[in-house]
Amino acid sequence: MAIENYHWESDFAREHQEIGRAEGRAEGLAGSVLRILQRRGLAVSEEVRARVEGCGDTEQLTGWLDRALDVDSAEDIFNGGQG
Repeated sequence: MAIENYHWESDFAREHQEIGRAEGRAEGLAGSVLRILQRRGLAVSEEVRARVEGCGDTEQLTGWLDRALDVDSAEDIFNGGQG
């Protein structure tokens, strides 16, 4: 059986598989936030990078991603909501 078609049977395995997926979603969003800021030519300090990369809350990261499209400085993504 191919691993991509394997269905985990234990609650423990399913729970940890979902944790891994959530962490992957958060990492992807964090990378997108930083990429947008950089592509827009905004300086991204180590403090901003650490805060974004250290966030595991996908809702928070989505808010920062939205703000990254319009802010005047990278630090401004943290203004206007939870932060």
